[in-house]
Amino acid sequence: MRLSFPETLPDEGLADDSISMSRLFTLVLILGFVIRLFACQYTCIVNPDGALYIHQARAIYYGQWDLLSSCVLNFVSSYPLFIIGGYTIFHNWIISARVVSLIFGSMTLIPVYFLLRRFLDGKTCILSVLVFAVTPLFVARSADVIRDPIYWFFAALGLYFFISSDQVKYRLPTLFASLSFIMAAWARIEAILYIIISCVVVLVVRQGKKAQRIAIFISPVILLMLLLFAGLSVFDISTQSVFRLEEIRDKLSEPLVQYENLRAGLKDLVSQTPDSNLAPFLKKARNMIWLIALGTVAKHAVDAYFYPFFVLFLMGLAGARRRLKEDTRVLYLALNSAFALFLLYAHLMQTWMIFHRFAVLFLLPSFVFLGFGMKRMVYFLEKRFSLKAPVTLFIIAISILICSLPKNLQSNESDKLVFKEIGQLIADLEGNDREIGVAAASLWTMSHVSFYANLKYEGAICPLKYINIQQLARNSDDAFLSDLKKAGVDYFLWEEKSWSKNRLDFLKRQTPNRVIEIGRWSHADTGRLVLFKVITG
Repeated sequence: MRLSFPETLPDEGLADDSISMSRLFTLVLILGFVIRLFACQYTCIVNPDGALYIHQARAIYYGQWDLLSSCVLNFVSSYPLFIIGGYTIFHNWIISARVVSLIFGSMTLIPVYFLLRRFLDGKTCILSVLVFAVTPLFVARSADVIRDPIYWFFAALGLYFFISSDQVKYRLPTLFASLSFIMAAWARIEAILYIIISCVVVLVVRQGKKAQRIAIFISPVILLMLLLFAGLSVFDISTQSVFRLEEIRDKLSEPLVQYENLRAGLKDLVSQTPDSNLAPFLKKARNMIWLIALGTVAKHAVDAYFYPFFVLFLMGLAGARRRLKEDTRVLYLALNSAFALFLLYAHLMQTWMIFHRFAVLFLLPSFVFLGFGMKRMVYFLEKRFSLKAPVTLFIIAISILICSLPKNLQSNESDKLVFKEIGQLIADLEGNDREIGVAAASLWTMSHVSFYANLKYEGAICPLKYINIQQLARNSDDAFLSDLKKAGVDYFLWEEKSWSKNRLDFLKRQTPNRVIEIGRWSHADTGRLVLFKVITG
């Protein structure tokens, strides 16, 4: 099977190719790191998911194993372990968690560069990696406390190793690809898709030595599963929770179930809706759920790429049919991309919740098509305007920065600093010698406030421990306050938009012998905020 592109192409107009490309890539790597460092500095508050991962890291660090999976998350990824490694250096949980995201988010540029270098000439590869370095999704998420950057790095590394194996040198690349995908799946379970597609490609598409290749690729997976089964049986831990078997099973069956449930729900709404334009709309929407989901997935994929860069991806799709036929490596990446979209579609049909960062499952293997589009752009500028290679490189690089930097160089979540301020005020009032119970009606508000209130406590405290405060609020004042005391709540936060008029209103009926008002704030999402201290005496 003839390859459509040689592994590397000459760089016309750039002297001393290998040295020049290495220097340029180093500059791009430094730029990507600096932009991500800036994003870390101006990300004002830890995201709610991040508080849960730090909770797990603290549970492991302090040996509180019973709390490891007791706070929303019923699985343990590799992220908390990396956070602990950072904590041994920085002795600060937030800095440690951000440094892990920063390092892995920046290091992802390395396997992406070598992956693209297999298909593109030097200057096109540099420009494509520059796009990856400044794509707003990758920059912003590299500053968050999330496990995604770990998953990006190992997934990109696995893709590179897999397409690097050839007829002669296939053993080590195949083994490293398997190990990398395992690490990626440990960070985010959906990376299992890459393992499955890789096995299919080895068995169906790849030529020669299929048995050896599949044995090398699958042996680490089998060995890991055997070791885990043995360890879990010793410690009497459920294999279903560790391997997340229920979650994988639901991904196969739940989308169709939820689709029918949604259709039934819309049918009920049609019958309950008075004569108006809404009833005919709901009738049409009931039959177009699949198309709405398809459009939603497509929009998130475009947003993940960032609109100016998605144009390059579309340009790269021109001629894709020929490349798929001539180069099995491109076919491998395309299969990963196509099934990633299918998996995202199934997830959306199941939950109707999706975030831009989920689309990275599609974006990573499909990024080579953006590189092909970049090659067409470079060729057009050089031929149409008779530009030399260094001039073309400079013009496109500046254009990439102009498009992306305004999006990247801005503060993130600065409006939520009020929740950090409230949490730190509680910590200042109470100290850090014991767990401080914090409750609020809003889930994410409570997560922020409780996390910062207990940040310096030497132990693991779930920031979402008290989540039924609105149920308690339906009782009388005395019963509500007694329930708070029994639950160990020291402070609760009244939020204007989360408390309806028929519920307790401490602004009008304060009981000084039961609660003390500590302070007042406001936020656009919650309205007025009032912090109360529960009297325990």
